[in-house]
Amino acid sequence: MIKALMEARRRDDALREARAWVAMAPHDEAAQTVLDSVDAARTPPRIHDGEVVELFDTVAKVFDKQLAALGYRAPALIQGVVQQRLGAPPAGLVACDAGCGTGLCGHWLRPLAQALDGVDLSQGMLDLARERGLYDRLERAEITVWLQAQSERYGLIVAADVLCYFGALEAFMHAARGALQPGGLMAFTVEYDPDPGDSGYLLQINGRYRHAEPYVRRCLEDAGFSGIVIALADELRREGGASVQGLVVSGVATRPAEP
Repeated sequence: MIKALMEARRRDDALREARAWVAMAPHDEAAQTVLDSVDAARTPPRIHDGEVVELFDTVAKVFDKQLAALGYRAPALIQGVVQQRLGAPPAGLVACDAGCGTGLCGHWLRPLAQALDGVDLSQGMLDLARERGLYDRLERAEITVWLQAQSERYGLIVAADVLCYFGALEAFMHAARGALQPGGLMAFTVEYDPDPGDSGYLLQINGRYRHAEPYVRRCLEDAGFSGIVIALADELRREGGASVQGLVVSGVATRPAEP
């Protein structure tokens, strides 16, 4: 109902319904996210870890089939960027699949990397990634915290359809820069919003964020990336019969992050 009210541009009615839901279920993180998406003054910097875990543990066993039905393209788009920019992978490449999910990027990352780490919050997703037999290391962790602990470990970091659960990107970008070796490459996707307001990002009622291109670029530059390439993808996947536009982004770690 709340989504329908928002689509009908009845924000006040949607806000009233969202507040009523939170009042009835004050500890329901999904209800809080819906309220946050309707009330712009409440927009949080990212989705709660508990909500992410509950969502993906619940759908893990049918996740790949669901994505196939939606025409999911993020891993393939990132693969194209990485192959173009990396060329012949350097000897001894250590790569991180940040927010690896069931391991949909693993099949093309494995031939590039001497060592391949996968990191995800959902144990259900990690269990399925492990069945693929592609990763040297699979860890259950929040990806920003994980990267903060990996000083210059990686030559490549990818994040396919992961940062849509982050609004503010500054902390992640700084963590990724610190985890990359000098000259290391990062590539990722975000959902695109041409006008998300002053913050640079917008929380949607489905619990995913959209980001503006200038904001993404600024976060990368401030964190110490250069050689930044941002391309508009007309379709990351389909949702409700409509294409979801995205940005396919890559950058090279070339200087220390600014404080």
